[in-house]
Amino acid sequence: EVYCIGDLIRLRRTMAGLTRAQLCDGICSERTLMRLEQNQKRTYWHYVHQLFQRLNLAPEYCRHALVTDSQEAIECLEEMRNRIHNREYDKTDILIQQIEKLVDMDIPSNRQIMMRHRALNELQKGAITKKEFCLKVIEALECTLPYKTAMCAGEKYLTNEELLCLQNIAMKSAETEESKRKYIQLFCETYRPYQSDGIVNCYINMYETIMDYVMSELGNLGKYKHSNEIGQTLITECLYMRRFYGIYRSIYNMLWNEDQQLKEGILSKRKCNPVEDLQYCIIFSEFCNRSYQADFYRRKLVSRKID
Repeated sequence: EVYCIGDLIRLRRTMAGLTRAQLCDGICSERTLMRLEQNQKRTYWHYVHQLFQRLNLAPEYCRHALVTDSQEAIECLEEMRNRIHNREYDKTDILIQQIEKLVDMDIPSNRQIMMRHRALNELQKGAITKKEFCLKVIEALECTLPYKTAMCAGEKYLTNEELLCLQNIAMKSAETEESKRKYIQLFCETYRPYQSDGIVNCYINMYETIMDYVMSELGNLGKYKHSNEIGQTLITECLYMRRFYGIYRSIYNMLWNEDQQLKEGILSKRKCNPVEDLQYCIIFSEFCNRSYQADFYRRKLVSRKID
């Protein structure tokens, strides 16, 4: 994703309630920090490294979620995510233990990602309740950022893992319409500037994950038009970036919206073929190695053909 270092530091400092003097104490002069935040000064990575550490951010540029030089850990993380998606609980536990031995767990962002994945696996295998899961994920989030701070309205910067923590919490705890709207507003506020500037593709990795939740919940709330608009954006942007993870969920969500509108007697301008849509869902989910999702769509397809 693309951010200006100065903007990022300014946003996190403001979110943490720190003055410039408090943040830069023992690191650099207040004037240097001010100019850095205003993007008027050439970036000195020695200062940035220390400022990031104080703000509980990964202190170096990372192309992967984990802060590590271990290629084995990075490969294990990717495999672990696939195992979780496909509900392979025991194999996931083994991979979690492997990764924790390979990376520095004293780094807050590393600790955060492993705590969240461990909680997710425990929930899926029925070892903990939804309430316990949410408490564990809030604990993971607070490795780097207080939950209340993350939920405050206004301009902010959230890391990918912090956004995933919030999305996981929203999916398992937002049961009332009011609580769902609170999370929807938070996520829409996060990505509205990028949509307005036409640069969603710069943030597609997280946009497809977070806005998938928003798309689904808007459908549940009967906001079918807004939900479908997000689905169309996801499909367009994912195809443009040659990414397929967001496509099958968007197709299925739009099909679900269509069914609900028909039940409610609402005319829809979208002309769809349910059987073809589900076949596309199966193809794309298999391409992404999501066997659990593919099996789900197959069951839905069989049900459609029987009806």
